Parts: sequence; structure tokens; C-alpha cells
Amino acid sequence: MKAWRTARVHYVPAGAEIVVARVTSWAAMGDPISHGPGLDQGDATQLAAHLAYLRHLCAFGVEWSRFAWFQNGKFLGCRVVDGGSPAGVDRFHTAYGIPIVGEEPFRRQPWRNGNLGEQWPWELALACDCVLRKIGRAEQSDTPETGWGAEFPGEAEPILGGIGAAGIALIVAGAAVSIIGTAAAWRYLDPQVRIEAASAAAAARAYEIRLRTQMQSGMELAPSPIETAQAARIKAQARAAGNTNWTIGGAVVAGLGGGMTLAALLRSKLAS
Repeated sequence: MKAWRTARVHYVPAGAEIVVARVTSWAAMGDPISHGPGLDQGDATQLAAHLAYLRHLCAFGVEWSRFAWFQNGKFLGCRVVDGGSPAGVDRFHTAYGIPIVGEEPFRRQPWRNGNLGEQWPWELALACDCVLRKIGRAEQSDTPETGWGAEFPGEAEPILGGIGAAGIALIVAGAAVSIIGTAAAWRYLDPQVRIEAASAAAAARAYEIRLRTQMQSGMELAPSPIETAQAARIKAQARAAGNTNWTIGGAVVAGLGGGMTLAALLRSKLAS
């Protein structure tokens, strides 16, 4: 069993959206430059956390699935949170909990997703995993590449639904940790990775907006034009990712539980 490790990240949705906007602009260039566009460690961390968050939305839904439970700064274990009780989630998060994203098993949604099929959320989540792995394996440099700075014209729109632009603490697991946990002054993004990253982020974000709208209205909506336009690429990425990430059940939570497995932590009975 592969042991994924975890990392605590201060995730800033507005900043992550700026990084996505830059990557999208590079993807649209049609320029085969491989030693140019890329990300420094801070931007790579935000993009990785963003894709892990979107993966969570696609794999599990809009509710948080698990929190790491702390008391007076001491880790006590992990706990599944009842997504049907927002007040409980708010109390748990405010008091002690940090949501965990990036390794959720697939939970079937009641929506059929039109021509894209019932497996579409699963395929989106796997596509996010595929992109994260490729960024994690990207060529690195000891110094940032000049001319590809962090500024992007315009303002980024914060992620829809309850996460403020100021940011939130997340514990990120799964494929994203290979990026967050390995410091690199610069990671080059080759043309194909730029395209795949832009595609996965755009389609998963569009699915999130549609999912939230469906849940609020109770009415099923057809897949958005963005999802439909990216469908072929997303399905190809999902096939490349395979299904290994849905069998991680006993992943190790490094730095949190002293080597305890996640499965064991989830069995803990902690008082709220």
C-alpha cells in the first residue's frame, strides 16, 4: 500500500485563482517553450492545494468529509464529519478541526451529468490527480526563471461557497503532497502540462459551480459549456491516472499521528 503523506497549507483561494489564470494564459499561447513558464514554490503550493480542494469537491461533494482534530495544539485524531449538519461542521472547524482534502474515496452523486455520464465527477477527480503527479515530476531549477512573474492583470474571483478570500487552513493529502512537500525554487511546466492543468482546473471549477446550484435548487442542470469543451481531455487524463487513488484506505498521516494509519484514526471515537 502506497503511503501518502500530508501537509498543512494556508490555502488562499483568490491567490490560487490567479495562479490558475496565469497557467491558463500560458496554455493558450500555443508556444512550445518548455524552459520558460513555471511556478515558484509558493505558487506551486497554492495550485496544488487548489487542485486537491477541487478533487475533494468532485470525488466527495460540497461537504467536508474529514477533519484532523486538535486540542490545545495537540493532534488527537481524525473524524468524519456529518455533512448534513452545517452547524456541527462550523463548530467543529472553528473549535478544533482542520479539513482534510486530496484523498477522498469516490462518493456517487445523484446527478446524471447528461452526455458526460455518472462517472464524470470521478473522472474530474482523477484528472486533478493526473495533473498533480505531472507537476510533481516536472523539471526543477535552483533559481526562478525571469520574465514569468507572479503578477496577472485583473482580479481573481474567490472560490464559490463559504471559503473567504483571506484563506483557510487545509491538511492536504494524496498526490498534491509531492509538490507541497518538496521545495523547489522553480518548476518548469511544459506545454502539455500547462494545457492539462488549465483544463482540469477549469472543468472541475465549472462542475463545482453546477453542483452547488443543483443542490440549492434541487434541479439537475446540463453540464456547462466549459465541462463539455474539456470532456475529451479530462477523460483521457482520468484514464492515465488510473484508479489507484481510490484504494488508499490505510494511508499514513505523517507528522500528525506518530505513524498511525488513517484507517485507525478514523475509527477513533472522539467526543465533540
